[in-house]
Amino acid sequence: MRDSRFRLYTFRGVKPRKPWDIQALEDLEGDLESKDVGEVSVVALDQADAQKRAEAARWVRLSLVDTRQLELAELSSEAHSKFRADESIDNAWLPLLEAIEEATLQYSLGSVVQITFLSEDTEFHPFGSPYVCVRVRDNGEGAVLAGRHNRHGYLPGAEEALVPQGWRAPTNKYQLGYSYSLPTGFTFLRGLHLALGALSFIADYSVDDFLHIQGESLGNREFLADYHPTPKGQLVYHHLPVGEEKLAELTAAMNPYPGHNPVHKSLSAEERSAFLQRNSSISGVHDWSDEMIHEAIFHGE
Repeated sequence: MRDSRFRLYTFRGVKPRKPWDIQALEDLEGDLESKDVGEVSVVALDQADAQKRAEAARWVRLSLVDTRQLELAELSSEAHSKFRADESIDNAWLPLLEAIEEATLQYSLGSVVQITFLSEDTEFHPFGSPYVCVRVRDNGEGAVLAGRHNRHGYLPGAEEALVPQGWRAPTNKYQLGYSYSLPTGFTFLRGLHLALGALSFIADYSVDDFLHIQGESLGNREFLADYHPTPKGQLVYHHLPVGEEKLAELTAAMNPYPGHNPVHKSLSAEERSAFLQRNSSISGVHDWSDEMIHEAIFHGE
């Protein structure tokens, strides 16, 4: 787990461009101040690892500007204590969240961890199912998301409950959840804790739900073997630990449904560029996934 051995390393350099941006080569030479310069912070055991991960996120011409010890709120132990003290969330989630915390110690900038909650209400299909997500921004800050896949319907009073707590409500039809910003140095455990709390106001979910756990931030996925891997369609679902009889009962309820059989269609660089030019006024549109852009194009954007 993240402890006092870790440090927060902050570098100054040229901000990353998207992989398809041919102007990236121009950032490697010329006057640094004429470039789009910024700062990026990475939690790591040493400077070399922190810089390597920043460079992997396409930051270039990096120089170290600050190194500091982690604050209490940036340690796994503090996130654990806060979760234990929160009586509004079932402690049965804590072992899974701590396993995710351990698996994300060497998180990549720009990566995510996402948990989708699958139940009979949505025929054990991700479409319409509740989800929580923690994303690392390119500069090392965090974004927490909670909502429902491909659906805007929320429990009554969600906005009134969450916005005063600092959550941002969706601002356009392509934003399908509430979002919350975290500073550099955040822990995934803290982010998922916040997300589960918010999800309680957004949609119904339960410790009896099957789970689809995914994301590039999971450097080590071996822990998932302890969470009842259950193939369904083209995916593998998991579940919080239960006895064999209970698992058989839950699986029997899921068996009549076909599950998720996705068809992945890549977006060409030309299609993405054209879409971004047409929709440059939408906040955060440059971070949209191929799937989100395909849906937007389908709706005529």
